[in-house]
Formats: sequence, C-alpha cells, structure tokens
Amino acid sequence: SSPTQVVNRPLLAPTTMAPRVKYQKHNVYNTKSNKSRFLRTPGGRLVLHHVKKRGSIPKCGDCGLKLWGITPARPYANRRLTKSQRTVNRN
Repeated sequence: SSPTQVVNRPLLAPTTMAPRVKYQKHNVYNTKSNKSRFLRTPGGRLVLHHVKKRGSIPKCGDCGLKLWGITPARPYANRRLTKSQRTVNRN
C-alpha cells in the first residue's frame, strides 16, 4: 500500500472583494431615511434599492395603547388608504 499524502489546504476559501455599489440618490450618509438593501437584477447586476420607513400603528391619545384594526402606514401613504383601513367601526 502507498503512504497517504497530506495536502496542505487553506482553512477558508479565498474570498473575493464584494462588488462596489453606489447610492442612486444624492444622500450618501447612513441615516434613518436613507436605508437601502441589495437586490440582484435578472441581468446579474447588483443594485441598491431604497427602503421606505415603516409606518407605525396609531396610538390612543389617553392611554397610549395601539389602536388595533388600523393599517400601519406613513402619513403620505395613510392619505391614500380607504376609510375602512384608516378607521375602526365598532357598533
């Protein structure tokens, strides 16, 4: 039988540098209103998509609890919701 051969391999595969992407908008700072996520296009390009801020559920003016049954939305999107999504009718 032949002696076993020991092969020295690196523990981790060689890593390549991540592709550089740039903001498509003018603001280059990492602020709350400038969040983005990576998206791979069908053509194989890696692009940044702007992520909008999440809406919060309206809260009661007296006790501060969340008003269930109302769609959470940002103020501009809230104007475009139907009345049944903006209010709750409990007769």
